[in-house]
Amino acid sequence: MKKLLFIACCALTLSSCGGRKKLSEFAGMSTAEVPNLVTIRTGWLKNKKKSFDIELWITNTHSQDLVIPTSKITCSRGEVNGSFRFLRFDSTLLPLAAGEQRRIIGDCELGTKNKGEWTVTFRDIALLSDTGVAGKVLKKELALKLSPAN
Repeated sequence: MKKLLFIACCALTLSSCGGRKKLSEFAGMSTAEVPNLVTIRTGWLKNKKKSFDIELWITNTHSQDLVIPTSKITCSRGEVNGSFRFLRFDSTLLPLAAGEQRRIIGDCELGTKNKGEWTVTFRDIALLSDTGVAGKVLKKELALKLSPAN
């Protein structure tokens, strides 16, 4: 019984030692904002060898519903462009009701190990039309950047 309890405690201790970097370990910008439109901020970032996972909080500060085409979200690290994909979300559009805040978790697959600034770029932030598709584009590009604290 004691051995089982010891193994359980060890497993719990090891699982709590995650690889997520805290925001305080980064220098530079952790929020991207267009006043009266949208605010994007980071929660955490987990750096991997050839990719990184990131938690993002997106808030619609506009008076109308917005939409971001998921195919227009890109990522990079330093000079290497990656492929951004959502974890736990599968849609071609990311709708945001007026005043809504949404938490998303994404993965940026870089394909190669790299150093430098982490970037997630949102393109073609638009009004959500009555038919449920992207309408008038209000912001062509908004980049969220995180620099290593080195």
